[in-house]
Amino acid sequence: MDRTTRLNLLEYETLNELLGKNLKIIIELKKAGDLPEKYSFKTMCRYLWNDEQFETTPVLKKREPEFNYKG
Repeated sequence: MDRTTRLNLLEYETLNELLGKNLKIIIELKKAGDLPEKYSFKTMCRYLWNDEQFETTPVLKKREPEFNYKG
């Protein structure tokens, strides 16, 4: 397969079957909803991908923070 042909991910049962394939992954996080007030002082999302850490910009004092994150 070349770099422009899209893979049908439903054809693969495990991540190991994707080794050697070119993947483009986009993570989108729009917002969180109905957070308890005690967790709404400073809210952010953090995740690890391929041993690298990514995080959103913190949102202050909102029970429904909007991140509009794309990474």
